[in-house]
Amino acid sequence: MIRQFKRNYNYLGNFHLKSGLILLAINIGLYLTIKPDIKALLFYLPAIYLLSSTQITFVIASIFYAIGISFYLKIASLQSFAYIPIGILLAMPATALIHCASHMSIKPRFLNRIVGEFCGLFQLTGFPDWTIIHVIHHTYTDDPKLDPHPPMQLGYWQFTKTMREAILKSYINYYFKTFEQNDKTIAAIKKFGRTAKFDHVMKIFFWFFIFKPEIFSFLFITSIIFKMFYFSWLNYASHRPAKHGVEILNHTKGLYKIANFFSFGLFYHKNHHLKPSLFNPKYYKEETKVPSEIAA
Repeated sequence: MIRQFKRNYNYLGNFHLKSGLILLAINIGLYLTIKPDIKALLFYLPAIYLLSSTQITFVIASIFYAIGISFYLKIASLQSFAYIPIGILLAMPATALIHCASHMSIKPRFLNRIVGEFCGLFQLTGFPDWTIIHVIHHTYTDDPKLDPHPPMQLGYWQFTKTMREAILKSYINYYFKTFEQNDKTIAAIKKFGRTAKFDHVMKIFFWFFIFKPEIFSFLFITSIIFKMFYFSWLNYASHRPAKHGVEILNHTKGLYKIANFFSFGLFYHKNHHLKPSLFNPKYYKEETKVPSEIAA
């Protein structure tokens, strides 16, 4: 995927255009098949707008609006809140699986693209985008200018709030470093922004039609918000400022045991950076070098 990106400066823009158009066609089919209540759909449009925002505060606001409007339209009941923990539990393995797929660590190998694309659809992101950004992270780990999410000296909320902006800035820097900055590449970046937004919105409508308002509001939006904080916490807790730069840590105790169980050892983060191709870094074993005189 990174090779395709490096060969084609319009790779991500073209990907999102195709993905968005396919989802548009699917959404039209779902709309005609399901025939949702037009009044309800109009009431949920502000929630869809808020969820599509790049501002985390707007995304958080989407769940309050969606839940509130669900009760107002008498679509939800107190039992609907049972979907919230399910959304949280689904977010953890989905986050881990898209991460594993970006490293091609799922066996057999052909499953990586399938799993990655599905998890990207569920988490409202493009799998190629996720993979490219993650390659940048491993290439320039903790570099304050080139790493998509360096910890710096920020508090957790500030780190989380600025993470999307930092990722975009890192991608643009890497893009211009790869292709140089000129009229064509600037136009390509703008195209990427427009088509990614279009694709993003189509993904949201897809899940709105699939889940219908109640599950969309309580389960799906919960999952999206939780994965943002979860992924942020992974990077914030595992890359910590130290005396001589940044230290990458493993977290194995307390609540991290639960997180590692549902996320396939995701918080064994030091192990992951030592061997990124390992599906579950919990099982990383440090290779011992055989002395040359014994090996001989």
